[in-house]
Amino acid sequence: LNTNAISYSEIKAVQITGDNNLISIYPNPSAGNIIIKTNSYCGIVNLTLTNSLGQMLFKQNKLVTNNSLPLNLKQPKGIYWLRIETTNKVSVQKIFVF
Repeated sequence: LNTNAISYSEIKAVQITGDNNLISIYPNPSAGNIIIKTNSYCGIVNLTLTNSLGQMLFKQNKLVTNNSLPLNLKQPKGIYWLRIETTNKVSVQKIFVF
């Protein structure tokens, strides 16, 4: 009996599930001006924008009123990831800027 043997199984697919009803972002793609629409949440959100290399471009706190937050990304064309944290939820959305 070989006690140093390692066994494994091949991963065929991964399904990631989560609360996708927290927010929606539109328009996406956009020229950089977006609206973050929350599902019945008003309050402070922590926003973190990273580029496709994982570099943090900005981190800021914003106040969501009327379930909506306009945001100007002020970034060149590209693909970005926007992390939105509320008091009890986190959502990461892919943003396309053209």
